[in-house]
Amino acid sequence: MDTAEDFFEKGNKYSVKGDLDKAIENYDKAIELDPTDGILYFGRGNAWYKKGEFEKAIEDYNSVIKYKPEFAGAYNNRGNSYLRINDNDKAIEDYHNALRINPNEAETYNNIGICYGKKGEYDKSIKNYNEAIRIKPDYAFAFKNRAYDHYLSGEYNEAISDYNQAKEIYKSKGETKSINEIDAFIKKISDLIQSKENFKLRNILLDMPYKIFLLMALVVPPLLGLLLVKEIFNGNLDVKLFNFKWNAIIMGINILIILGFQKRTIFNSIESAKKILKEGWFYKKLGLCTLTIILVNLGLSLIAIYTKL
Repeated sequence: MDTAEDFFEKGNKYSVKGDLDKAIENYDKAIELDPTDGILYFGRGNAWYKKGEFEKAIEDYNSVIKYKPEFAGAYNNRGNSYLRINDNDKAIEDYHNALRINPNEAETYNNIGICYGKKGEYDKSIKNYNEAIRIKPDYAFAFKNRAYDHYLSGEYNEAISDYNQAKEIYKSKGETKSINEIDAFIKKISDLIQSKENFKLRNILLDMPYKIFLLMALVVPPLLGLLLVKEIFNGNLDVKLFNFKWNAIIMGINILIILGFQKRTIFNSIESAKKILKEGWFYKKLGLCTLTIILVNLGLSLIAIYTKL
C-alpha cells in the first residue's frame, strides 16, 4: 500500500513532466493520508502555481506556513503568488518574512524590487536590486530589472550601464536571445536621449527670436517715449500720429510673442507643453508690462501736446 511519501514522490515526478493534473491528484492522496505534513501542501501549492491557479496556491502555502512556520520557501512562493495577482503589499510582506529566515537570497531581494517597481517606487526597487546584485554579482536578471527602473526614472545613462552589465553576463552564458533583447532596448534608450537633445537644441533656437522680440518690446517703448517728448517740445505737431503708429507696432510684436508661445504648446509633447505654457504665462506678464509702458508713453505724449498747445 502506498504511503503519503509515495504519493508525494509520484506528484513530484508528474509535476516535473508537466502533467500537473496528475501531480495534484497524487498530492491530494498524500494529504489525505497525512494532513499535517506541510511539505505535502508545498508540492501541491507549486503545482497550482504552475497551472496559474494562484488563489489555490496561496491556500496551500497558508497550510505550509501553519505547519512549518519557519519555512522560507513557503513565504517566498506565496509572495510570488501575491505578485502574480498584483497584491504587491502582501507579496513584499511575505518576501521580508522569507528574508528574516534566510537573509542571503538574492532572488528574494529581486522579487521585492519587482514589487516596488510595479508600485512606481523606483528608489526602493533599485535599492533592493542593489542588494540582490551584492549577494549575487552575476545576477543578470537583477541588472535588467534595475536598468528598466532606471529607465522609468529618467536615468538613461544608468539604465544603459546596467543593460551592458547584463549583456556581458548573458554573453558568458551564450544566451543570444537575451542579448538581442538588451541590444534593442539600449538602442531605444539611445534614440530617446538623442531625440531629447535635438528637442532641447530646437527649443533654444526657437526661443532666440522670441526673446529678441521681447527685448525690443521692453526697451523700445521707453526710448520711444523720450523721443516723442523731445519731438513735441521741438514743435512737431504730427507727433500724435507718429506715437500711435509705433505704439501699435510694439503691441503687435507683443501679441505675436504671446500667440507664438501658445501655438507651441499645442504641437509639442505634453511634458514640454506644460513647461512652455508656464513660460508663455511669464511672457504674457511681460507683455502686460510693455502695454503699461506704452500707455504711459501715450499719456506723457498727450500731456506734452496739451502743454505745448
